[in-house]
Amino acid sequence: MSIRQWIDLLDSDKQGKVRYAGNELLKAGKKALPALLKAARHPSSRKRRAVAYLLGRVTPSQDVFEALKYCLSDEEPKVRKNAAISLGTVGTEDVLDVLVDALSKEMIVWVRPSLVLAIGQIGGEKAHAALADVESQTEKEAEALRKALARTEQIERVCAWAATPPMNASCYVSCPDGFEDVVAQEALSLGLPEPKIAGSGLLTFPKEVHPKQCFPAMRCIHQVRFLIGRRKLKKGDDKAFLEAISSILSAPEWIPSWREWVALEGKLPFRLAIHGKRLKKPLFVSLLEEVREVCGGYEWEDRPSNYMAELRIESTSKGVSIWCVPTFMEDDRFVYRVEDVGASIHPVVGACLARFVRKEDSQRIFDPTCGSATLLIERALLDEGTHLLGVDVSPTAMASAKTNIQAAQLSKRISLKKADMREPIEMEKCDEMLMNLPFGIRSRKQDKDLKQLYLSIFRTCKRSLKPKGRAAIFSANGKLVKEALGPVRKAFHIREQRITHTGGLQLGIWLLERK
Repeated sequence: MSIRQWIDLLDSDKQGKVRYAGNELLKAGKKALPALLKAARHPSSRKRRAVAYLLGRVTPSQDVFEALKYCLSDEEPKVRKNAAISLGTVGTEDVLDVLVDALSKEMIVWVRPSLVLAIGQIGGEKAHAALADVESQTEKEAEALRKALARTEQIERVCAWAATPPMNASCYVSCPDGFEDVVAQEALSLGLPEPKIAGSGLLTFPKEVHPKQCFPAMRCIHQVRFLIGRRKLKKGDDKAFLEAISSILSAPEWIPSWREWVALEGKLPFRLAIHGKRLKKPLFVSLLEEVREVCGGYEWEDRPSNYMAELRIESTSKGVSIWCVPTFMEDDRFVYRVEDVGASIHPVVGACLARFVRKEDSQRIFDPTCGSATLLIERALLDEGTHLLGVDVSPTAMASAKTNIQAAQLSKRISLKKADMREPIEMEKCDEMLMNLPFGIRSRKQDKDLKQLYLSIFRTCKRSLKPKGRAAIFSANGKLVKEALGPVRKAFHIREQRITHTGGLQLGIWLLERK
């Protein structure tokens, strides 16, 4: 279909067709922009409404801002609402006056909250001053105003760990599931007591261990946290869920003593996070009201924008757990990641893989699909005497990797080579191979070449690894890994196979040893 036909589909009364047309127009990028801008003035209100939404998802430009400003004065309320949302997404302070003016004139009560939130998203002192003069007309607008004011408020309070906390609570750390033993090894290497595994992706330290000893010193963990409480659920209905949370918060294990752990003047700003259970809006509203009321008694203040702790509710088939996750600590572990590429590995997972494959006597390490060099850098940071080589077919990946390696100050130890791993390459024998294998489009051709890429990489692994050398493989395509390993299987011992989850995907981990 043509751009014109997709634009025409925006006038459909079938939402599925409108979504399809919108997605195609966004994929067309700059080619579709002139038609979208013109459609912002189309006689059809359905088409204008869709365009006002789509313009918030294109590359911002002056033409886009002018079209959205025009839509803010549209006679159709739904067009004005979508325009407000879009301006909040792509707008800058230059559009703030327009949003404030639109809010002062808006008479439709269900449009006003979107304008308030848009002003809050623009942010800054000017936005905060404008919002301070707003009088809410509905409860929904009052809630939007509360969030917007919190977002624009300049918090100057300093939050830090107390110098001498009571040490009456255990510090937990979360990590990628499947790597709990790797995290325990890292803790021991830092001189910490060995933590106990407390669940999938969760470990706990003895009470004498302070959180600042763990974070940010440990690279293989996501965060530190404190247990507020947990309850089993015999049934999974909404009423039982709310009762369990209310029961935990009425007798929390850690919240009452938070001031003994944290040095902060005033209330502790927090945000609520729900994991493992999809809540319908009425249930979420009831839950939020309950949490605000109870936590307010402990001098915690709900601020989803400017917060220093997360109240994390995790729901599973076995029950409900509530955690406090401090977020005020500065995390400078991965500042070398200046540039990134698509499908990059999470740096914490990268740190875990680097320890997972590590041999203490290794000198040369190879990554055949290095991307932006996360695995190379994390492995280099473990042992000063190592020399590493990264290969990738993508010029973008090579440029990103070079930038990140320079930022990590490892250019003397990490070398890069642009090459297509579907073809044999010359290289020295290596002690370790680290592989975050692609499972989508990554080679010069499309997905049909993925099997050839895997086969070639495993042949290289057989040819290049020294005897007793190790290879760590990370991929979501377990079937393809097994197929590619087949022809060279006799050359390796499969030391371990594991599963982890990241980015909503299940990924396999294989540790091979060259015979």
